Amino acid sequence: GVEQPSLVTNAKSIAFDGVDEFINCGDIELDGLSGLTVSAWFKANSTGANSRILSKDQIGTAGCFILWIDSSNDLQFLAHNGSEWKIASYASFSEDTNWHHVAGVFSATEIKLYLDGVKVANDTYASTTLDDSDNEEIVIGADSDVASTDQHFTGNIDEVAIWNSVLTATEIKAIADNKRLDFT
Repeated sequence: GVEQPSLVTNAKSIAFDGVDEFINCGDIELDGLSGLTVSAWFKANSTGANSRILSKDQIGTAGCFILWIDSSNDLQFLAHNGSEWKIASYASFSEDTNWHHVAGVFSATEIKLYLDGVKVANDTYASTTLDDSDNEEIVIGADSDVASTDQHFTGNIDEVAIWNSVLTATEIKAIADNKRLDFT
């Protein structure tokens, strides 16, 4: 069977070995949302391979997304609009084994990628609502084909969050700066 990721000694993040570990969050319904924000803290321990931080990636379905470090070590947020992947890519990312906060935001007109509270990339996006008709799982640390996962993350991931709204740049910066916010 597949070995589950282990807690690191600080008991605050989960360590992924880059081989076969992932967390299946199940099919969290996103159908009909007009915007979404996903975020996580991560510390990567290797370079040169596609490493997924968070994904829900049924190809061809509007609103599926991938938050990852690609094989060129670009940090990317991809969102599918129903006909193609739109990509917000940050080529200046350097895996340095430090903790980083990453956030991906998509609305009806744009996707944005934030690193450590700063918007580093964006792309146009055109889809009025998200479509979750394929019922794909949300997965931490690998792709979302849970029967045969691939592109495993090597390092630590912590505080994964999904909001059913478009967070502002100020809200994302406050999270990255570890400030307490009231999202009510």
